[in-house]
Amino acid sequence: MAQPEYWNDSSSTDTDEEWEQDAQMFAMFVQQPTASSSIPRSRAPNIDRGRVEANARLITEYFCDYPTYPDDMFKMRKDLFIRIVNDLSTRYPYFRQHYDAAGCPGFSPLQKCTAAIRQLAYGITGNAFDEYLRMGATTTGDCLNTSAWELYNSMEN
Repeated sequence: MAQPEYWNDSSSTDTDEEWEQDAQMFAMFVQQPTASSSIPRSRAPNIDRGRVEANARLITEYFCDYPTYPDDMFKMRKDLFIRIVNDLSTRYPYFRQHYDAAGCPGFSPLQKCTAAIRQLAYGITGNAFDEYLRMGATTTGDCLNTSAWELYNSMEN
């Protein structure tokens, strides 16, 4: 099969005018609208899982001055848990609360640490947190993966 003329090595002697013409043709080609460009691209809509409400419920039930559940009911003391949350959010940016482009808050450090520690303590999968923390399985997996060594390192000091 013969190669097209523009593949020949002899074309390497093009003049500046020919290069300019080629560049203009390329620019015109790139700027031409295609059939699919008139159709707006859309992303999948963001699902409001209610993470802000879940954070408020978490604080009300466990971390406020008069929580719904007493401290003696848990396997870990509240002050130890708060220390872990503070250490992780101070040392590692992943555990800080971030805001998206629309200004909506992401998961709080309490939510991320609760998901990670519950997975470690009870050996449950990330799907179990969708109902209570309103956090998907991928996010809870990220919390666990990110926190495994960080928890160890923060308690080592």
